[in-house]
Amino acid sequence: MAQKGTRSRGVLLTLMGISLLGGAVGLQSPSAHAGPGGTKIVGEKNASATFTRTERYTWEVEKKTTPNQAPYILEQEESVSIPFTITVRRNGPIIEEDTTAVSGQICVTNTGDLRTRNLRVKDRLELLTETGWEPVMAYEPVDLGGELEPGETRCVPYAVDDELIQIDPDLTYRNHAVASIDNYEGFVGTRKSIDIFAPVEIERIEREIDPTANLEDLIQCPEGFTCEFEGGPVGGVISGSVEVPVMIRVTNTNVPCGQTFLLENIAKLTLLTSGEELFSSATVILSTGSCEEEDLGCVKSQGWWGSSPAATTLITSLVPGVMNLGIPGYNASQLNQILDAAVSGNQLISLAHQLISAKLNILTGASSGPVSGAIAQADLLIDLLGIPPVGLDTVGTATPLGQQMSELAATLQLYNTGSLGVPYCQ
Repeated sequence: MAQKGTRSRGVLLTLMGISLLGGAVGLQSPSAHAGPGGTKIVGEKNASATFTRTERYTWEVEKKTTPNQAPYILEQEESVSIPFTITVRRNGPIIEEDTTAVSGQICVTNTGDLRTRNLRVKDRLELLTETGWEPVMAYEPVDLGGELEPGETRCVPYAVDDELIQIDPDLTYRNHAVASIDNYEGFVGTRKSIDIFAPVEIERIEREIDPTANLEDLIQCPEGFTCEFEGGPVGGVISGSVEVPVMIRVTNTNVPCGQTFLLENIAKLTLLTSGEELFSSATVILSTGSCEEEDLGCVKSQGWWGSSPAATTLITSLVPGVMNLGIPGYNASQLNQILDAAVSGNQLISLAHQLISAKLNILTGASSGPVSGAIAQADLLIDLLGIPPVGLDTVGTATPLGQQMSELAATLQLYNTGSLGVPYCQ
């Protein structure tokens, strides 16, 4: 029986020989036998516990768009409607049940004229069965803090160790304390005890965690474009799994030709009990088309740069020093090693293949306009990472960085294959 201190948690009232404490109270004392030199004690107590049943829900959100191999072409003042889909899944509930320890307060009063002798208190929890009250634990001592002077009342809190005793809220329990002294009036010299009972009052709490969530749809519209939801904003409070179609109207207001942008559409799900926020995004490519009056040059694919014997010699002449991929620089021999390396799920290698090819195409005279932003972003993502087989770093497909690298690699591949306004070399 674990004790929580000696601070009283209730007020003991004595009225016409009957003691009251808090809510549920029990009291017994032995019958008095006349005899000199003794005193009397009475006791009372209360007992309570809390049972909590929690239904916890988990959520998932996924944002997708219809896959397209080529970008959406938008010359100035042109518009296009782009479809997306938000899928929200609510899982559960997961049931969690928890019962707090039985706890309360025990009070003992010396109602006689002498100081108690060898005052002891012990306590246990009992269960009501078909045959009566049965103990569910052995008696545990309770430290009342010493002897009681005549007329003195002392109360101490107590708690049943909840690691040893798990309360079933559908059963009936009581707490049974026994207080004894060696100088009870009429029984001086013989140890005499009183029983103190209190029913365990179990408070039941039912609660739900995250049964509902708030859905929002956020557009990261590139500068120079306007992006509007067709049919009004998407979202609101939801209480179950849903699939929401989204249509976004994109207009090129003033962006000139020869440029490429990424339009990111983000689904945000806020769980309304815990406040947890979940995000999922889908990205499409916007191109402002080719500029016919410019000499755009032409491009070759990563496959050509990585496998053609002529490419090896050309790379040596194009890169007499080093080419920066992120912050590190790589010489022509190292670039050829990277182009020959298998991707094997490493998105760092995949992005490097397309980034090297794009930079080599630009060095041969191809226009950089369609991918200037993508190249700058790729260098930022690579940063200080070392690209195999020259370096040793790996970026997995399932990581957030890997997903960003995969999207940029796809954009650069479109450029390197002649699908972003700069023609493929024939």
